[in-house]
Amino acid sequence: MLTQLPITHSIVINHPAAFIPGVYKIGAYGKYLLKITGSNYTVDLKGVTLHGDGTGTGILISNARNITLKNCNVNSFRWGITLKNCSHVILCNCNSSLNRNLKQGTVIDESGMNPQDTHGGGFLAIQSTKCEFLKCIARYEWDGLDLISSNGCVVQDSVFSHNSNWGLHLWNASNNLFIKNIARWCTTLAGAEHQGESGFQTLDSAGVCIEHGSMHNLIKNNDLSYGGDGIFIRDNLGGVSPSSPVPPKYSSDFNTIVGNNCSFSPNNAIEVDFVSHTLIKGNNCSNSNFGMWLGYSRYSTVENNTCLNDTRHAVQIENGQHGTFISNIFGKMSTNGISSLVKLDQNGRDAVPSGPYMFKNNEFFCNGVGLELINTHLVNLDDNSFSALPGQHLSAVKLDDKSKVVYIYHVANTNH
Repeated sequence: MLTQLPITHSIVINHPAAFIPGVYKIGAYGKYLLKITGSNYTVDLKGVTLHGDGTGTGILISNARNITLKNCNVNSFRWGITLKNCSHVILCNCNSSLNRNLKQGTVIDESGMNPQDTHGGGFLAIQSTKCEFLKCIARYEWDGLDLISSNGCVVQDSVFSHNSNWGLHLWNASNNLFIKNIARWCTTLAGAEHQGESGFQTLDSAGVCIEHGSMHNLIKNNDLSYGGDGIFIRDNLGGVSPSSPVPPKYSSDFNTIVGNNCSFSPNNAIEVDFVSHTLIKGNNCSNSNFGMWLGYSRYSTVENNTCLNDTRHAVQIENGQHGTFISNIFGKMSTNGISSLVKLDQNGRDAVPSGPYMFKNNEFFCNGVGLELINTHLVNLDDNSFSALPGQHLSAVKLDDKSKVVYIYHVANTNH
């Protein structure tokens, strides 16, 4: 049986250890309170709470392999728990909440060039591979979990709610799994209270943010409701060619978004900008300002999603190409007229075209316009349903003289 040790400032552990239970109010003084390193052992901090001075890291796991940390409780540091240069590290039942937060409405660098790993929060992993975060909690701080240049990690059955910026942030992080987690109310500024009629400026806060060359990640079966955005995949660095914004630098492509609840966003339930080959399947994108905003997205597949009662549009895409929409439900139950459920347009700011698109087996219903096209050169409609609310009117398709629609087969039941 291990002898229980007290925790003192800057203690370093490289072998199995047990600690005297209690609340340790010891400052990190800009560094760390407890450091774990080495390989092939478990650290159990059951009954221990680390309470910091607002600086440094509570627990630093560095150059570690095959280590398990469980049952810890960390708060009041800049970062609660940080992993650096680790592989196959497992964090289980770790609570890293109430660490550093920034003032509500703080504007940070939105270029995407920097990893944003200095602001603080619950968990931070840098250059770490195949690590796991299981049944962990990170709430009421700036970020819940940042994966920076970290690949092949698994995050499951954890809670990252009520953070001011992001629940999960992926930066140059690929092949990660984020499954069955809760990251609700991750928002800043006025988005703290949902107002779907006009939308709020929430400064790109989101339940999940993916950027800077983060590819082949799976975001599945999570509750991301009431976020600034539910999910935000972006590239803000501009195009590879100065003459065009697409393809962009450091594009976050081939990500999969499946079975998530992204509803009740004051901005976008799902926002996917300037990236390609995103699979968006089986998500709830309802009761938001926009259900989906997919500006400049390319080769997106949008399948079996539900977008109901979104204020502006169920889907809007500026200057997107090669999008496929299959078996989605786009509707608004209110009898108030809306501009359109789905809007596809070329915004005129550059020469990137809008289209082509394929719509198959989708259902549109509202009082207004089902599908609106502006300078969108080709849309194929195959076996879609357009219907008005009882006693109301719906125009199935509205297009300008620069747009073209091909009706491969069109379901009747419309009054356009």
